[in-house]
Order: sequence, then C-alpha cells, then structure tokens
Amino acid sequence: MEANLQLMMLRGTGIPVAAVSTGFPAGLSPLHLRIAEIGESVKAGGYGTTLLKGVTGSGKTEVYLHLVEQVVAQGGQVLILVPEIGLTPQLQGHLIRRLQARVALLHSGRAQREREADWYAAQAGVAEVV
Repeated sequence: MEANLQLMMLRGTGIPVAAVSTGFPAGLSPLHLRIAEIGESVKAGGYGTTLLKGVTGSGKTEVYLHLVEQVVAQGGQVLILVPEIGLTPQLQGHLIRRLQARVALLHSGRAQREREADWYAAQAGVAEVV
C-alpha cells in the first residue's frame, strides 16, 4: 500500500510548511489532512473525541477504523458509538477480522448475561473495542 503525501500549508497564506504522510493510499478519502491531525493526537496518547462529517462513501468509516487500529496497537481501548443496532453485527465482524481484537457489545438487543460479560471485559480492559 503506497502512502499518500499531503502538503500542509501555513494557515491563510498558501505557503507550504511540511509534507505529511497520512498512511492511506492516494485517492482513498478527501479527509487526509484531518486524518493526519487526528493520528498525531492518537500517537500523543490521552483521551480525545472526534467527529468527522462527510457524505456517504467519503471514507469516514475507514478513517475511524485506521485510528482504532492505531489505538489498539498502542495497547489502548476504543469506544465506538454505532447509530443503529442493526449495523452492529457487520461492524463487529469487520473489526474482529481486521484487528483480531476482542470487541464488547453493549446494546439493548443482547441478553443480560452477554451484556454483563462484555461490560466486565470492557471494564477490565480485556476488550480493546467497546
């Protein structure tokens, strides 16, 4: 996979100040500069929230998945909020295949015992993705 380089400009001047590798292939998403900013924040560690806006098919999910990979690789834990319970199984399968990580699911469509087991896994840090 060939990384895409983005030229960073000095705000409001158009003067180039740095070339940043986003780690994403060219043409994947128009959000590359934002990805680089968020990625640097993730590398620095600590807590942060991120909201990406974009039309369907703009690459938002891929951005989040790339950042989840970074956090899990650093030994961290990630909380993902999914807008619909119906989307959960698809995302869970994708996360497990891509990250080989323990994914804890907490939603009303699951049995009490399943939710409890996943709650404790999340609390104990055994589940990398919640």
